[in-house]
Amino acid sequence: MKLFSITLLFLSSIKFVSAQFPIDSETGQVKYTDVIELPQISKKQIYDKAKFWIVSTLKSGDNMVELSGTNSDKIVGTGNLNLDSIKSFFGKKTYYADGILNFKFIIFCKENKLKYSVENFLFERSVLNGTLAYDLETFSKKEHYRKGEQNAEYIKYTVNYLDKKIKSLINSFIYEMKKSKSDW
Repeated sequence: MKLFSITLLFLSSIKFVSAQFPIDSETGQVKYTDVIELPQISKKQIYDKAKFWIVSTLKSGDNMVELSGTNSDKIVGTGNLNLDSIKSFFGKKTYYADGILNFKFIIFCKENKLKYSVENFLFERSVLNGTLAYDLETFSKKEHYRKGEQNAEYIKYTVNYLDKKIKSLINSFIYEMKKSKSDW
């Protein structure tokens, strides 16, 4: 019985752990970044795969910037994630609204590896009388909003939700970059 109680307590505490956005130490801005090793894949192949992923996933080909002409090693794409489960409160009632998360997806290519950076976020959400927009740095600061449990719950829920959406996008990118070429 004691083991069951401890296990139940542990599992219930996991629910209340909140995600934090990764903050770049130099800029103080929210930034998801990592280096991905891609052994045996040339810089050109990495660049071509990354460019294809940006154009097909973010649908931002018209906004893509290649910064070094034909020998480019950097791709900058803009994108947005449609959000359908943003928790909001009106008085004591909870409802779910729509939102959009705009961002930049930057890729640096080298022989056998790449570095990605997802940054420059703008979070827009629907409210009863229009739309509110925040950068993620401002949004995640509880003191920016009125005090109270309901507000703290809203911020924790939304930070977790946005973090999950961003990580899902990144995982899709990494999967495609590591996937071997298929012969359809």
